[in-house]
Amino acid sequence: MVKDLTDHVQELTSAGGDGAQTQLFLAKLQIDGEEKRVAIRVYYIQSKLARAAAKKLLEAQLPRWCLVDHPNLVPTLGVIRKPFIMPTVVTPYYAKGALWNHILRHRNSSLSPEQISERLGWTLEIARAIEYLHGFDPPIIHSDLRCANIFLDDDGHVRVAEYGFVAATPTQAVAEHVWAPRPEGHAHYRWMAPEFYSLGHPPDHLDPPLGYTTAADVWAFGMTVLELFTARSPYGQDVTDAKGTHPQAKADWDVPKLADEGVLPPLSGFLQGNPVLRVLLRRCWAKDPSNRPSMAEVCRALETMDETELLKNEPPPVIVESFFSIVLRIINPFSKLRSMLAFLYSLFRLPY
Repeated sequence: MVKDLTDHVQELTSAGGDGAQTQLFLAKLQIDGEEKRVAIRVYYIQSKLARAAAKKLLEAQLPRWCLVDHPNLVPTLGVIRKPFIMPTVVTPYYAKGALWNHILRHRNSSLSPEQISERLGWTLEIARAIEYLHGFDPPIIHSDLRCANIFLDDDGHVRVAEYGFVAATPTQAVAEHVWAPRPEGHAHYRWMAPEFYSLGHPPDHLDPPLGYTTAADVWAFGMTVLELFTARSPYGQDVTDAKGTHPQAKADWDVPKLADEGVLPPLSGFLQGNPVLRVLLRRCWAKDPSNRPSMAEVCRALETMDETELLKNEPPPVIVESFFSIVLRIINPFSKLRSMLAFLYSLFRLPY
């Protein structure tokens, strides 16, 4: 049941944090003799046809969002219906703000063991939140997972927000959301799985887009973990490998082409040196969605590792591969010898 809180909300004030289709307000909620600060997200869609379709889709999803009850998800307290055109979602207010703002303070410094441990805890909490959403029937697809949509509560635990909205938005209006620059400086599609670009639009442009699935959330989860440990948007890291196959995407519009070609953002620092997370992230970024783990698998992998293993930071086993790559380029004209060396390489290759 969706609670109508229209008559219980007072002192509405703008809080900034506006997006292409949303505006954030703060207010006081007085109900059952209690007063609390709440956040109110107002949705705006320019097209009248798309707005009507979005309203219908949103009304259909609201009862499910109100059922969400998880310690790492922002609960939906209810809606206010006036004076706004669209139903406006009411959630608790988190004074510590978005996770993105917190990690940004450590962008240019090495992470201490305590900070790494803290981020590992957040990684598991985010994974559990998305696993919970995917457990609904049908699954609730987050569709916009990134650090800017994750908040810290008073106890320092993550609260994932904004779940389900984009996946319940008409395709005609999604472009306004996807291509718009974000407060952190990059557009939404740096976190988007490559199949989003290839599946195309549904027959009716007022239906939700086809590319948002549980597997797409897994891809975005991997990008969010990368963002969490580097304090940079995906494809915005400063490192490349020796062959330059992981270029920094300075322009947002470079990312879809890189993702479609199978080019993944580089792993550096702790993520590069930790064998467990390195392999897990690469699995999350499999180009074929069917090859990605489920969020349940991701959670089990993280839960079954003790902290000693998680904190392990050892050089990645790339020396053998780099050496053979150089040799193979030198002897490229000699195909038989090249084939033999490639076979030997397959026998001695270290696991990635």
